[in-house]
Amino acid sequence: MNPKPRFRPMLLLTIGGFVATTAAAVPAADIEVQIPVPGASGQSRRLLLHLPASSQGSGPIPIVLGFHGGFGSAESFRSLTGLNTTADARGFGVAYMDAGDGVWGDYRPGPGQPEADLDYVRAAMDYLVANYHADARRFYATGISNGAAFSFVLGSQLSDRIAAIAPVAHNLTQAFVDQATPVRPMHVLQIVGNADPLMPFNGGFQGNGDPVLSSAATMQYWQVLNGNGASTTAFLPNVVADGTAAFRETYAPSAEGFELERIVVLNGGHTWPGGEQYLPPSQIGPTSRDFSANDLIWDFFAGKSLTIPAPSAVITLAVASCVMSRRRRQAT
Repeated sequence: MNPKPRFRPMLLLTIGGFVATTAAAVPAADIEVQIPVPGASGQSRRLLLHLPASSQGSGPIPIVLGFHGGFGSAESFRSLTGLNTTADARGFGVAYMDAGDGVWGDYRPGPGQPEADLDYVRAAMDYLVANYHADARRFYATGISNGAAFSFVLGSQLSDRIAAIAPVAHNLTQAFVDQATPVRPMHVLQIVGNADPLMPFNGGFQGNGDPVLSSAATMQYWQVLNGNGASTTAFLPNVVADGTAAFRETYAPSAEGFELERIVVLNGGHTWPGGEQYLPPSQIGPTSRDFSANDLIWDFFAGKSLTIPAPSAVITLAVASCVMSRRRRQAT
């Protein structure tokens, strides 16, 4: 499917970003960093950096790159997730990234520019390594909604810089499948609600007409690229009577050790488990209190560091298949 370019309606672009429509004051513990971006006519782009107290005098610091939802901000994602608390407790840094125009370039038609955003992320990582003792081998990416879609882009296009990704409340888009060109495996954790009113769990079309894969097909895409084996399923403890439950689907690691997991929140919405209920459940679905997305995401990230294996045959074949599929669509 190749829909004509169009501006996506604001409702779907603002999901995950309602929380702060005006910039909040930056807490003393966070640093507002201006990132010089090469090729941007001397312009810079901002991020908010949180470093745990335990990082003082320690070795290189692992950094989680956090990506807000459409028309959100670095501040709104910080408020939604509460990642600072987890970072302090577990010893990692968080760089709350800011799209500038509010929308990340995830290949769908709209104002987001993938290459400009990728340049910003590259420049940010270089700057944090040079100036804040970030560990170049331990950058991770997570985000919600449009930020999750962009996390998938990073897992594909910056697999030589990002060690693992954890998108929340988004499946792969058809635009990603048609345009992304992954060349290396990636550790992937997806967290998704099966009752999300804004992201079709079983695939189809978003309210603005953008086609998306199902959550299961999203997993299959990465399974083929990574070379992961079959999956097993186990329920997470149901500790709060909030109308939700969750299970974890774990795929056998690839021959190169790449991991693939999915956490499905039953009756879960377009939300961050354990985070803010940023809009009423009638609009975005409920937020599960059975687990903390922050904790499970860091459990998944911790211990993973960047490796750069030679592209395997399964990667080459999978990429070729995607290219052939795109060419067939263009020919029809």
